[in-house]
Amino acid sequence: MSKSKGGAQAPGNEKMTDAEMRSVDAEARARCDEHVRQREARETLRRDIDIWLKRSSPPVVTSVQASQRRRRA
Repeated sequence: MSKSKGGAQAPGNEKMTDAEMRSVDAEARARCDEHVRQREARETLRRDIDIWLKRSSPPVVTSVQASQRRRRA
């Protein structure tokens, strides 16, 4: 059996050229960059929603505050 000498293997077992390897590399980098952008967008959206919910939700009334209000009324 002979061993192949280095280089990535394409699906048909023929060796990839440098240009093909660079192309695959660029595609992988682009997918990674897109993944990072999507994750950052989700984190930003989640943070914005948390801020909006805190601003728009009514103040929380504890049971102690509620009983004090009832006594005053």
